[in-house]
Amino acid sequence: EEGQVKNGLLMSEGVSYEEQGTQAADIAIRIINGENPKDIPVEYYKNSKKLVNKTMAEALGLDLNNEVFKNAEIVD
Repeated sequence: EEGQVKNGLLMSEGVSYEEQGTQAADIAIRIINGENPKDIPVEYYKNSKKLVNKTMAEALGLDLNNEVFKNAEIVD
């Protein structure tokens, strides 16, 4: 939800559509290379993306070094 974070939402953790596309492409390559789709197990999304709005965090007096913001991408 990058757009919402950029518009003032404090924090979001969710799908990176780029990462999801890469994961899907990896499966497609397996099929193109001859693997039968029925033999490929279902995969769930592997990597989420955490975003934090720096302006909102500062307005709320939150410390960006807090553990909850660990590994987050900070946006202005």
